[in-house]
Amino acid sequence: PIADAGLGNNLSCSKPSLILDGSASSSGLVLEYTWTSTDGQFQGPTDENTAMVDAPGTYQLLIVNTCNCCESVDIFQVDQDTIEPMADAGLDRVLNCQDSSFVLGGPGSSTGINFTYSWTSAGGSIDGPADGLNALVSTSGTYQLVVFDQDNGCEAIDQVVVDVDRELPQVDAGPDFILTCVDQEFDPIATASVGAGFSYNWSTNGGSIAGPIDQLMTTFDQPGTYQLV
Repeated sequence: PIADAGLGNNLSCSKPSLILDGSASSSGLVLEYTWTSTDGQFQGPTDENTAMVDAPGTYQLLIVNTCNCCESVDIFQVDQDTIEPMADAGLDRVLNCQDSSFVLGGPGSSTGINFTYSWTSAGGSIDGPADGLNALVSTSGTYQLVVFDQDNGCEAIDQVVVDVDRELPQVDAGPDFILTCVDQEFDPIATASVGAGFSYNWSTNGGSIAGPIDQLMTTFDQPGTYQLV
């Protein structure tokens, strides 16, 4: 008899199982079919001219003519491609008064014509394209990037969290004051948020700042309007 296990084929994420097609082999009531494998795995019967498998390996089709005891063998190799692409949504970000929007997406995502991209969000909104490698956002939320490999049907997912911090610092330049012949200078009693992340800047309209302009405490020696930022 003629044994034909079919053409080569591969398992993948989109094809977790496949049918080994031995229908091109000899057929008849006197023929017996036996599929075997030392490293593969079958799903369903192995005594027909087709067999379903769900693991890579070497598969063998044996056909025996029960009338003359002649037999024929064909070997079929099944490979597997389930390598996932890389998805990199980038680092977590914080929107603030200076950074009102961000472009999400890190350098680690897979690129090429066979990859597609999809951005979604829980609680946020996507301002830019949701089907590109990068996405523009301006609201807080959890953003998810899905990278899909069209060649093998595998996908990868990564998430990034965007928070918001737009709390204004506290500032009080202090009470008004009148310079006199006795009090020719004035040290304002200013209060403001303090810490490593805060800076200060004094400016004036018509006045004169005799002390430092980048410190919370300073000195005025001319009348005018003074501003602390």
